[in-house]
Amino acid sequence: MVVSENIRTVQKDDLPLMLSWRNHEATRQWMFQPEPIPMEKHLDWFNNINPSHHFLLIYEQNNQPIGHLNFKKIGANVYDWGFYTAPDAPSGSGTLLCHQGLKYAAQTLNAHKVCGQVLAHNMASRRIHEKLGFQLEGILHQHHLQNQAYLDVYLFGMLLPINKGLL
Repeated sequence: MVVSENIRTVQKDDLPLMLSWRNHEATRQWMFQPEPIPMEKHLDWFNNINPSHHFLLIYEQNNQPIGHLNFKKIGANVYDWGFYTAPDAPSGSGTLLCHQGLKYAAQTLNAHKVCGQVLAHNMASRRIHEKLGFQLEGILHQHHLQNQAYLDVYLFGMLLPINKGLL
């Protein structure tokens, strides 16, 4: 189902493509779980999504899927989000994907706030959150164990009502 100009809901036949993006080294090195995910586990995740609280989306350019967004409701009109683009997506696609995602959150989900968690070493994601107008709300020091090292997690938030006119 198309939910906006370039965004549609994930369908089951999107899962192999999404998994190939997610498991690509260029993507998974920035994930909280950087190990490759097997298809069986990916299918279990998809089949256990609560559709009233978790929204999985595909971002397209020229009718070609090039990115994934997800929103998970964590409070009254408050959502955590995550996103990634295909490893071969054109430069600038991530920013376009994020703008469309925030527009979706504001207009379709009626979100009051969108939150993002970013591993400290993921400078590209930190920059895109800042560029989009997110505020750094905190840093969880040595919060996430990965590859035998504790990593900081940056917490970002954006109040959408003040930004709806910008979307």
